[in-house]
Amino acid sequence: MKSNSLHSRLIREIETEASKCARCGACQSVCPVFQVTKREQGVARGKIALAEAFLRNEVCEGKGLEKIINNCLLCLACKENCPNNVDTELIIRNFRAVLNYYSKSRVSSKNLWGHVFKNSRFLESALKLDNISVFEYLERVVPAESGIRLRYPFSLLFDERLTSGARPLKSRIKPEIPSPDSKGKALFFVGCTTQYLKPEIGLSAIDLMNAIGYCTV
Repeated sequence: MKSNSLHSRLIREIETEASKCARCGACQSVCPVFQVTKREQGVARGKIALAEAFLRNEVCEGKGLEKIINNCLLCLACKENCPNNVDTELIIRNFRAVLNYYSKSRVSSKNLWGHVFKNSRFLESALKLDNISVFEYLERVVPAESGIRLRYPFSLLFDERLTSGARPLKSRIKPEIPSPDSKGKALFFVGCTTQYLKPEIGLSAIDLMNAIGYCTV
């Protein structure tokens, strides 16, 4: 197995943490992914076993393995409830990096969205696109179980769509004028996810700050 110093370190960290796992199953009862899939590969214990098997060359890198490892919310419920304090977050993150390193395809949907998120104008336009070629591409790269599908107005493909598409947060709020009894101004940094995909989070945060007496800028 080819490796450089960085990937050797990632692998060592995986092996160290994975060795702590007693396969007791405490993670199974709190894993939201397992509650849906009901499969061992959905829970941290199963993913750790797969990581160890991969490092022993017992399973091969491929889309199937990547899908299993990426099917983790990193909610850390397993980590918080592990009696042996296994750092499952480190294992998952490191293993994803290792799989990406060995992947034969360097151009992925993650790389694409990385570029999209760097350009706010392009991202805003992408949310409103009505182009069948884009539909076909997104159907291939966005997992069927991904909640991201619910945020796009692509009714041709995504029948489970919950909304007509998320309007950017900036288009939903108006400039605030501090009241005389205001405690002051609070600087609210809005990232890409809150701005474009989950604007309701931003609206709730603004309402909360207003409720405790602050004007957001």
